[in-house]
Amino acid sequence: MTEIATTSGIRYQIVCMITTSEKQFLRKDLLDACIAKQYFIVDELKERLNGLTNAVSEKQHGDTENDLIDMSLKSDAISTMSDRLADACRELEALKLLMHNEDLQHDRVSPGAVVVTNHSTLFISASVNKVSVHGHYYVGVSTRSQIYRVMAGKTKGQRFSFKGTEYKIKKVF
Repeated sequence: MTEIATTSGIRYQIVCMITTSEKQFLRKDLLDACIAKQYFIVDELKERLNGLTNAVSEKQHGDTENDLIDMSLKSDAISTMSDRLADACRELEALKLLMHNEDLQHDRVSPGAVVVTNHSTLFISASVNKVSVHGHYYVGVSTRSQIYRVMAGKTKGQRFSFKGTEYKIKKVF
């Protein structure tokens, strides 16, 4: 159990929270951090997509076979990047929807819940990898992911297995 001081003066204990309001503040801060990270990802993907699109439009008429191959590869990359951008935008929208439910108390693994396991602390929201809030790392787990499907609805004390690793849920809030 580690205490973490915050800029607002509230102290959090990661594994054993004291009050419901502290849990809500932590979830709100966590959601804000995930949304900021997801905006960064979306902006980065848009920038890369624009770069690829501009490169293809500059070489619309390939003179050589190598130019045609290069354009084809870039067109495939544009398609892949567009798909990734669409996924990132969907994840961002899912995070924004959670803002409307951030005050809900969670006793089961469900969207918006923080899940403390014997391996890591998960935030059921969107796939944002690791995000640091108040000096502690959380892993954003998408509700569309396989691991979420395995643990959805579980409560404190229950176990689940994913890709050969056994998890025990220590706390859900």
